This record gives sequence, C-alpha cells and structure tokens, in this order.
Amino acid sequence: MNRDKNGQAEGKLFIDEDDSLTNMQQGNFEYYEFHLSAKSLKKWNLKEKTYATKSIKGLSNLIITNAEDLKYTGFACWISETDGVPT
Repeated sequence: MNRDKNGQAEGKLFIDEDDSLTNMQQGNFEYYEFHLSAKSLKKWNLKEKTYATKSIKGLSNLIITNAEDLKYTGFACWISETDGVPT
C-alpha cells in the first residue's frame, strides 16, 4: 500500500489461482478491501466464504510504503470478523 500525503491509503485485492474464468464463476478466489489511516489497517472480506487451496493461501503479508513515521510502531492486534475478539 502506498500512502498519500495524509498518511492514508485504500485499495482492493483479488487473489485467484490462474487466469481462468471458471475459477471466478465457481467462486474460487479471495477478494479483500483495505483501508489505512491513523496507524490503523482495516481489512474486509468482500466475499462471504474464503477460498484456499495449495496455490491460494490467502494474504501472507502486506507492505506499507512511504511509512517512515511508522518505523517504531511495534504493536499489532488482529480482531476476528466473526466474533470481534482481538488476538
């Protein structure tokens, strides 16, 4: 993600196995939306069911560019979409 001059960014990510329309028609993909602001990164699943195979393992990392001010931010927390419990 590349932040703007206000330190904000947003975007969508589509992950599938290949360039076949069959996978998309059968729902064999992942689709996310991200928002970054105020040192908070939020992710929404834009597809009800997640899909994972050996070649699609979901999102393993995300790089935030233009983020010198976040260099010493060391706290991270994940909140479950299903029950709202932080981990």
